[in-house]
Amino acid sequence: MKRKNILLAIGCSKIGGAQKVFATIAKQLVNEGHTVTVVLPEGPLAIILRKEDIITVPVKYKSLQGIRTIAKLLKRKEIDIVNTHLTNCSFLIAVINIFYRKKICCALHNAIIHEGLGKVQKLIYPFLYFLIYKLSNGIIVNSEKNKQHFIETARIDPDHIRVIYNGINASEYADAGNVLKQPGQKFQIGYIGRLSVEKGVIYLIEALTQLHEIDFECKIIGEGPLRSELENEVLSKQLGDRVKFLGFQENVVPFFYQMDVFVLPSLNEVLPITIIEAFALKVVTVAAAVGGVPDLITNEQTGMLFPAKDTKKLAENIKWIYNNASERQRMIENAYAKFIHTFTSDAMLRQITDYYDFIIYKS
Repeated sequence: MKRKNILLAIGCSKIGGAQKVFATIAKQLVNEGHTVTVVLPEGPLAIILRKEDIITVPVKYKSLQGIRTIAKLLKRKEIDIVNTHLTNCSFLIAVINIFYRKKICCALHNAIIHEGLGKVQKLIYPFLYFLIYKLSNGIIVNSEKNKQHFIETARIDPDHIRVIYNGINASEYADAGNVLKQPGQKFQIGYIGRLSVEKGVIYLIEALTQLHEIDFECKIIGEGPLRSELENEVLSKQLGDRVKFLGFQENVVPFFYQMDVFVLPSLNEVLPITIIEAFALKVVTVAAAVGGVPDLITNEQTGMLFPAKDTKKLAENIKWIYNNASERQRMIENAYAKFIHTFTSDAMLRQITDYYDFIIYKS
């Protein structure tokens, strides 16, 4: 394998699913002997990467100085390929790269149109993605559903898009189970993610009101603009003694090990890294059947699906898992096998570096 000089860039340094995938890619590329320079704003992700001795260049993307910094990096003759992550970063660097003509691959982690966008953004984003398509040498998305979304909504040539599933480093999870459930502990329901409208946490809270026969505790991990509203909703539903808001947690592994079931009630997702983490940590998942989630979960085989916003079905699924321990274990083992086969960082990196080669050497 020929070692490459790679410029990686991401538009946000707050830790989320895209940032976890990005960090895994950066670390493994370095471990495989590639020269990697990372461009990103200051924040938690930058700190994590520096601890791994990965070269980071802090930028403010919306500043003139940030544009100059990116242009200076692109001017380097030794760069073999640029790999950007997230929409605004990809668009900005692709525009600047018009003057330098480096090979550029854009990893787009979000759907074009989703609940978290405003009306103006929903009008603009299809055109923005079309421009990214025209200015790039290739696009990576992480589910077949999202590929179709890009083709139909932004009129992108299917041959310009490569589906590469997100992956996580299996070795980082192999011996992570040092926080175990205590005997007699209540049935543990967990959610991990942003507290924003598109994540659908309000529907989880409503479903909890229907679990009359279960002695449960629900831990909600994450921050976001809806936290106060959701906390008030919990109080109004008289769930204050059963639902705990734990805020952002850098290491979510111990919390997964406390769970009997992980719930992802999102209104839209692409390929959520939290489900892959649940697979790796052997926690059964109940998730809304949106976006790329069915790429991960085959209903009643590797987890359970429910229609988005359907709180009755969500509650029924949680009750079924509570009452069927052996079937829950079967789904856990199936999900773990799927993780090992398809969603490890090794599988992801092989496909990414193959795509780099395709972009660099294609005529």
